[in-house]
Amino acid sequence: MKKLDILHIVSFHNIWRWDESNRKWIKRQHGFKIGRLYYVNPTEGERFYLRMLLMIVKGATDYEDIRTYNGTVYQTFKEACAARGLLNDDNEWYNTFDEAANWATASQLRYLFTTILLYCNLQDERKIYEKNWRKMIDDIERQLIARYYPVTYCPTEVELQDLLLEDLELILAKNGVTINNYNLPQR
Repeated sequence: MKKLDILHIVSFHNIWRWDESNRKWIKRQHGFKIGRLYYVNPTEGERFYLRMLLMIVKGATDYEDIRTYNGTVYQTFKEACAARGLLNDDNEWYNTFDEAANWATASQLRYLFTTILLYCNLQDERKIYEKNWRKMIDDIERQLIARYYPVTYCPTEVELQDLLLEDLELILAKNGVTINNYNLPQR
């Protein structure tokens, strides 16, 4: 066989397939397939959740299709993953934090919180923050009160949260991540 004949046979089989039951050639239906998805680290946030969805959503033609589940278009890929049940619930992290709060200092709890943020793929980091932020500020509050001594000073919740978020931002920056990657209050 000539080289040209072999190419014709190969291209013929790419276009047609043999249907044994009907004993005839049927034209193949060609669709679009993603051949390979590269690894994405969970710390990359939305990119990680997009990759997760690309593995299971069939026939999506745009980002909105990927974020849609049961007729609801979610704002973020993470919310779409949560709606599909792809993320574990955060109860184990609530329990971990509650247990650590019994013996750890506020500073240690801030480091624990950032470690959980960085490595534990939380479903809703805002809820964990809201539930636990007061446990992470004891030393910050004492430092503020000591700074204004002998004047009696009572820091506001807003002031305490700002200082807490500033400290969390510094810890995350040491790990090469910005606090803006997470659903946390803005300063």
